[in-house]
Amino acid sequence: MLDDDDIPPVDFGDVGVERLSQAKFNASLPAALEPRMEAFADRVAVAGPDGDVTYRELNRRANRIAHWIQRHHAAEDGAIVLLLEQGASFLAGVLAALKTGRVYVPLDADHPPQRNTDIVRDADATLSAR
Repeated sequence: MLDDDDIPPVDFGDVGVERLSQAKFNASLPAALEPRMEAFADRVAVAGPDGDVTYRELNRRANRIAHWIQRHHAAEDGAIVLLLEQGASFLAGVLAALKTGRVYVPLDADHPPQRNTDIVRDADATLSAR
């Protein structure tokens, strides 16, 4: 078993180098990311063919989706299926799912339809985003 001294530092780019430790992962992933997203709000979070998206905009999109999920699907607790191409929309969907305490299941449009159908069924998904 590894202890903290055996875990190498992780480079998060210009966010800085941090050591992984159990204490840093006591909060949810969105709660842990929120201060970083605020600190680097005007920096590019996602660069893609449709343009650059800053951390502020990514967080705004995720919050908007999360609030919609809470308003319209608060009673449900199943997984959220994401059938989106990689990019800002996908990341916003992932963050939104996590902010609402839900699990997300990514699907691949290149997979056979029956495989995706089986994944959705096995995940007991109650909401999907395309």
